[in-house]
Amino acid sequence: MDPRTPRPLLLALALALAASGPAAAKAARPAPRRGRAAACDRACLDSMVDRYIDAMIARTPGALPWANRVRYSENNVSMMIGDGLWATITSRTTTPLRAADPASGQAVWMGEIADHGQPGFMALRLEIEGGKIAEAEAVLRRKGGPPQYGDPDAYAHDPAFAASAKVAKPLAAKALIGIVDGWFDAVQGRRGAAPRIAPGCERQDNGVATSSGPTAEGGVQGCAAQIRAGLFKPIERVRARRYPVVDTARGVVVASGFFDLPGAEPKPDPARGLPWAADYPFSVAFISAFKIDKGGVWRVDTISNAEPYLMPSPWGGTK
Repeated sequence: MDPRTPRPLLLALALALAASGPAAAKAARPAPRRGRAAACDRACLDSMVDRYIDAMIARTPGALPWANRVRYSENNVSMMIGDGLWATITSRTTTPLRAADPASGQAVWMGEIADHGQPGFMALRLEIEGGKIAEAEAVLRRKGGPPQYGDPDAYAHDPAFAASAKVAKPLAAKALIGIVDGWFDAVQGRRGAAPRIAPGCERQDNGVATSSGPTAEGGVQGCAAQIRAGLFKPIERVRARRYPVVDTARGVVVASGFFDLPGAEPKPDPARGLPWAADYPFSVAFISAFKIDKGGVWRVDTISNAEPYLMPSPWGGTK
């Protein structure tokens, strides 16, 4: 297919690909079964993600293997393949953060992209079934509005995410998810929450170092100290949590969901809370990669975007 194919034709192709039902027709699907026979290993999943993004840039959706029914969303809005970012993306970084889980058939790519040359951030999740793309989910962060927004050209991931877990016996998927779930419980201020946070924990949000240095949120240094200081108080709930990728060999969990900020109280002094919290209600959709090491959460890398308050997820989730 010619990359210059008009957008209406791309949409027509998408309709044909989804002939068994529109992309948004299905309700939230059950969580993928872990431990099933892997039809696509890590290299296969990473390759499929690269092919997907390259096809977006080339405007050639017909070059990809599609399942009979495909679901696609951008910032939690369901749409057809060929729409949205498919019409605007012009480049991508060659040094993304990658995570893959053959047990669930899912992979995540996090890095810099450009819309007609304008830089931004993207977190992309794909689910592969039988060697074909069944789901695609993107969270995009472009310049303007909350939350944080760093310099995409300077965006760099900690290489620790690609390193094997430094333990004799890697934690099982359930245990890794439990550690991340405990982190979110603490962020939303759940009474009695006791998050497991490793010494030297650091966070990065949309390319901004948010737990150390001059851009540390609220001027508080350190992940554990920020939670103890009540920095996340504007966040009432961490909703629609999902854990599509759990890489036990590397101790990496990818989580997605929403931070709900009801705006019920005026914005606190930036020195005592999230500097990007607003006086109005809104939610923040996120895809985050967690590196579990040294007994708890050690690295967190997030791409997130502000969305309407209580924006529903087309993908379901817990809590």
